Amino acid sequence: MPLTHQLITLEAAGLIRLAPNLPEVEYLFRHALLQDSAYGSLLKADRKHLHAVVGEVLEQLYDDHLAELAPVLAHHFALGGDETRALGYYAEAGASATQHHAIPEAVAHYTHAVALARKTNSPQLGELSLKLGRALEVNSQHTTALQIYTELTAFARERGERAVELSALVAHATLYATPSSVHNPSHAQELAEQALALARDLNDAAAQAKVFWVLSWLNLIQNHMNQGAQYGEQSLAITREFHLTEQRAFTLNDLGRVYVYLGRMAEGQAALTEAAQLWRDFNNLPMLADNLTARAYTHFLVAEYDDALHISDEAYAVSVSTGNVWSQASCRLNLSYIYFEQGDLARAIEMMNDLIATGSAVGYPGAPLTQLDLGWMLAWLGSPEQGLALARESYATAEKFSFARLWLLAVWARILILNQRLPEAEEVVEKARAIYSPEGPLLISILFPFAECELALAQGEAARALTLTSDFIQYLQRVGKHFFLPQALYLKSRAELALHQSEAAHATLHTVRALAEAHGSRRMQWLALSALSQIARDHGEAEATRALSEQARSHLEYLAAHCPTPDLRESLLNLPEARAVLEAV
Repeated sequence: MPLTHQLITLEAAGLIRLAPNLPEVEYLFRHALLQDSAYGSLLKADRKHLHAVVGEVLEQLYDDHLAELAPVLAHHFALGGDETRALGYYAEAGASATQHHAIPEAVAHYTHAVALARKTNSPQLGELSLKLGRALEVNSQHTTALQIYTELTAFARERGERAVELSALVAHATLYATPSSVHNPSHAQELAEQALALARDLNDAAAQAKVFWVLSWLNLIQNHMNQGAQYGEQSLAITREFHLTEQRAFTLNDLGRVYVYLGRMAEGQAALTEAAQLWRDFNNLPMLADNLTARAYTHFLVAEYDDALHISDEAYAVSVSTGNVWSQASCRLNLSYIYFEQGDLARAIEMMNDLIATGSAVGYPGAPLTQLDLGWMLAWLGSPEQGLALARESYATAEKFSFARLWLLAVWARILILNQRLPEAEEVVEKARAIYSPEGPLLISILFPFAECELALAQGEAARALTLTSDFIQYLQRVGKHFFLPQALYLKSRAELALHQSEAAHATLHTVRALAEAHGSRRMQWLALSALSQIARDHGEAEATRALSEQARSHLEYLAAHCPTPDLRESLLNLPEARAVLEAV
């Protein structure tokens, strides 16, 4: 019976159906169980032969579409026993999936390719293992990637393949240097030093540039900013000399961060902007998202909120398009602080909760740290016990990230201060002081001076608080970190008021008000106006008191209206500063 009649008979019996895939004719089984049963009825030798034949036929019929059919061809040749061709098609399928940002598919294809490369002792094993490891990293499977690099290093040493060993060492060191569930700075340093020695021995300029980049990033993470800049500049010089364009993009991306942390804002922006164009040229969307997040951060630091929000939104869209959950979490971090300052409290807290949930699922270190920050926000909003409980949940998790220990201690101390647990806060501040450096990354090192100043005020040491805040403000002005200025100046005004320096406090608060208005910070405008109205009341200036209180109330009501829950709204309105405004009006 001709094949056409057989197909018609099977279709009439309800076993198969014609797929809507014209002009090509394709039939599908009505149910997967039917397909499994039919497939299982074949002898193994017959199945193997049929897979091989199907692969051959597909190659002949669609020789101009082999790239598109690579996953199908890899499958048939693997089951048909042609491991060499299967390996080639799995590698091609992995590359195509990576190019189209289908990372889970890339992981699957490269996993098959690596398995076949090991089985056939293919010279492609090193290259494919590195590609698989990178895909696993992008897919947030850091532990599995670590295993791949470890196995590749051992394999290369056993075979005496020094170039492969060098590539494995660099990848291994890079992963250990990255803040993730496997972050280990000491291992990263050790492996990077081994890689650098081997790169010099092999006279491999590209590898040296990459190792210097890893060391730059590692020093950035460990708060050694000047050393990080030196390593980054060494890497950049090599990439320019030898025209290593892709590595130049990586180096610029992180060197830009180092410059920003050092207060060299113009150099930082220039480096990040150059890197962004390179990522666009390469169509490397995961790195473009990372770059955009870093650029948004620089705008956030100088209180250019509109630019920060716009760039962060683009970073988030790019991250979603690639399915990179880690990046999605990272690029939302600064936004929550901006929304909090602007008074959109519900949106800020919702974003933080989302970041905590998604970030925790992939081991993103910002997740437990964000939960700490959320705890502080809740405590500041008048719910200190709730904030303390939330922060305590994440303390143990956050503590394992050594690079952020100062952040952890500073935020924890600030929450303890808001809970009036001053002896405990003092112990935590002492621990933080031992590791504090003003050259550390902002939002890690910057929070310690706030904790130190707030503790001094809470302990009634106004003179010390004034000295601390004055020094802190000078530093912020010198390095151009304007986001934090209104908050630091407000603490200074509190110290001045405690020392009965009302004229100085009056002038400081007017500066706070002006900056907060320019930044769009309703939170700081409310605090400044509330304090100014209190000064006017103390001086018997009834009209000024009423006017300032009414302005303060408008911002307070905005904050209250944007609280996520009735309980938080009530706790906010019961804060002393809030009651003073409401009673004055």
